[in-house]
Amino acid sequence: MGTPAADQFEDVLSERFPGIRFGRVNCRKISNSAFWSQHSWNNARDVYPPLGITYLRSNDGDYRAYLDEVWAFIKANQDMLNIRVKLWQVTNHYNHIHVDFWPRGWATPPCAGGSNRYKYPGGDTRVGPPVLLNEYEERTMNLHALVRAAFTAGNPAVAGDIDYWLQLADNDPFSDEWENLFRAMLTPVVSAAGIQYGALVRLEEH
Repeated sequence: MGTPAADQFEDVLSERFPGIRFGRVNCRKISNSAFWSQHSWNNARDVYPPLGITYLRSNDGDYRAYLDEVWAFIKANQDMLNIRVKLWQVTNHYNHIHVDFWPRGWATPPCAGGSNRYKYPGGDTRVGPPVLLNEYEERTMNLHALVRAAFTAGNPAVAGDIDYWLQLADNDPFSDEWENLFRAMLTPVVSAAGIQYGALVRLEEH
């Protein structure tokens, strides 16, 4: 089992292209690089055609045509699929498509003695299970609504600069700092913002 984004990618492509094959976890660094491959976090997939479609360097017509179709689908759906990097028909990627995902594994992976740390687009890095971007972005938008409602209500829990709280929401929507703020603002501000506390916080899951 991979990261949520990697598993989602497999499910979507397997339904769209029955028989498609995937390369998954591989604890190694990127070729000719000091950085760890996202395969090390099980956060990348190499995509291959079904068995029976053979790659021949001298005549790869059917093989390439199949992956060209897959490539077009990936490009058309990359935001929905949380794709960070996609590679096809470039060095070391002539016989397969490589895809890795947001949030990305960060620093040293657990397989090499590191931690299960992930980095999100806003720069937030967190240890623990990664969160799909749509959930991450939904939480950020909810936090913006919460902060604006709190300032409108004059709630002392957010005394200070509204821009500070909005920036924190953008950069680290799962910050522990939010837990204290939520506890101080459960009522009436959360109700005024139209946000369900339990659905918004879920800190124990992350």
